[in-house]
Amino acid sequence: MKHSAIRLAGLLALALLGLALLGPAGCSLVAPPPGPAPAPAVKPLTAQEIQALINLGRERLGQGRFLEAGDAFRAGLRRGPVGEQGAQARLGLAQAEAGAGRPREALVPLKELLAIGARPPVELEAGLLAARLERQTGQHQEAVARMRALLTAPPQPLSADQRRELLAGLAGSLAAQGRHAQAASNLLLLLHESPTVEIPSLAVRVYDEARQAPSREVEPLLPQAVNPLARGALILALGEAQLKEGRLEQARRNLELAGQTPELPAELRQRLSALNQEAAHAATLSLRAVGVILPLSGNYAAQGRQVLAAVELGLGLFSGGVDAPTLYIEDDRGEPAQAAEAVRRLVEDRKVVAIIGPLSAGAAVAAARQAQALSVPIITLTQAESVTKAGDYVFQNFFSPAEQVAALLGELMEKRGYRRLAILAPRTTYGQGFMKLFDAGVVARGGEIAHSMTYETTQTDFADYLKEMVRLPPGSYRGAVKPQLDFQALFVPDNPERVALIAPQLAYLDIGQLTLVGTNIWHSPKLLEMAGRSMEGCLFPDAFDPVSPAPVVTRFVADYRQALGREPTVVEAHGYDAALLVRRVLDSPEAPRTRQAFRDAMGSLRGVPGVCGDLSVDSDRRVSKPMNLFTVQGGAFRTLSAAEAQAGEAELLMQNPPPTPPQGQYPAQYPAQAPPR
Repeated sequence: MKHSAIRLAGLLALALLGLALLGPAGCSLVAPPPGPAPAPAVKPLTAQEIQALINLGRERLGQGRFLEAGDAFRAGLRRGPVGEQGAQARLGLAQAEAGAGRPREALVPLKELLAIGARPPVELEAGLLAARLERQTGQHQEAVARMRALLTAPPQPLSADQRRELLAGLAGSLAAQGRHAQAASNLLLLLHESPTVEIPSLAVRVYDEARQAPSREVEPLLPQAVNPLARGALILALGEAQLKEGRLEQARRNLELAGQTPELPAELRQRLSALNQEAAHAATLSLRAVGVILPLSGNYAAQGRQVLAAVELGLGLFSGGVDAPTLYIEDDRGEPAQAAEAVRRLVEDRKVVAIIGPLSAGAAVAAARQAQALSVPIITLTQAESVTKAGDYVFQNFFSPAEQVAALLGELMEKRGYRRLAILAPRTTYGQGFMKLFDAGVVARGGEIAHSMTYETTQTDFADYLKEMVRLPPGSYRGAVKPQLDFQALFVPDNPERVALIAPQLAYLDIGQLTLVGTNIWHSPKLLEMAGRSMEGCLFPDAFDPVSPAPVVTRFVADYRQALGREPTVVEAHGYDAALLVRRVLDSPEAPRTRQAFRDAMGSLRGVPGVCGDLSVDSDRRVSKPMNLFTVQGGAFRTLSAAEAQAGEAELLMQNPPPTPPQGQYPAQYPAQAPPR
């Protein structure tokens, strides 16, 4: 009973002391006197009082009351305790902050403590806590330096548990920095100092780190691996690293050695089996061999040869480099059966790691199915919407009709606010496909198709179609009746030759204030040659801008022009970009050694600079890229953004014309020009 009373009195004294320390901010039963009051004198705490606060903080730490514990330690530190009490208060405050989930705040008193110094037990405990918190907050460089110092020169001898904690933490921080061989080295030390029951799991960790390092960094670790399980794990990691580097014979030998390790953990046994299969697969491949399937004879031979040149440029075959891939070329003649047979020859005879092509939809689908059956990655160059559905080895590098329509309607309906549009399409698979997509897209965005007409491919005169759209009587001539225009844009998904027949008739019939809209096949010099000024202000999408100032574009255009003596189109650009992606995978630090690994690496590509913009492979294995909108301005193709910028500058210049120089004077930019005589 006597002890309880003494304890209660002590707590009351501490509570009163806490209220006194709070000063004017604390509660008071007496109203403060009017006017400013003099600051109360701060009575210094005795060592006994500071120790009481430290003990109170420790008691609250034990109860999990971290915020209240922090208050007690801060109260003690406000009076500036020195020596051992100051160290204890700072350590306690750091423990309270850490317990409250404030690791960065906890590091502040710890670093103060370690800078001032303390008795060895306190300094060691503070150092260990600081290392944990630095790791927790991602300060791995500081944590590595601190843990190495504690391992080599601790304030007092480390216990076995403390040493194991430091070795494990050091391995973790080194791994976070990408220093995997050093992490494995510390895990080997940890394994040799750990209980027998922990050795299998640590052997797996040694493998996980060492497998991510180059083989030249793994080999020096072998003398450290005294334990049989540790050595087996390390040899397995060495074999995997050598397999990634293409050192097939060395990899096979080390995988065989790893398999002789008794009681190798089941997880490592499974990995060994997978690596043996990968090594066997690698032996059937020519790891720098790539195939290409294009129509090099038949109706599309010219286009096939043009795309082939772009692929060769993208693979670097003309740059003179010794590390360029080997390219095996197959002609599919634009026929599905030939394309499927070409895939088989490339896989079985040429042992290629990946294939580029074909172009046409039918050939691409047939080749994709065969490639999936033979488990070889293929990057098709077709617009066919469903080609990647053949399986997870099938990729596609081309934009789809749906993407073109989405880009057009995004500009027309979402930016310009058009609500009523019209369609004039040919009765072809191409025209009808785009017609359906455009119709559905307009309706989905809350718009309306005012007119929808189709024509035969033999049609050359479109006056009657256009007159019907704007309610002009048949046989009427220009100027007799005013057109009634109830839509803002006309979509014509046809080739430049027929568009060049339609556009001039719009001008002849005085159908103005109308945006003529098409597809990417408008992006052809033929359109400008045949339709001329009647195409001014038109709109169409495309992924390739041959006059872009981007270095990758200017280099491609110059090289292609030098090789073929002509300008590349978007089809050649896609072939070039597909080759760039293949080269990116083959030249990566961890170049794939199997077709499966190539497929996985291809699927992870993001933001690769290409001539069609930054390229990324989506979850459906389609290569996504920016879709540009183009128009005709001043008789030349321009991106819509560039045309709008130039129009804005021209309008600004008209609103603010430059001052006219006085008569007889000339602008300052021509100082050397003499006045005419």
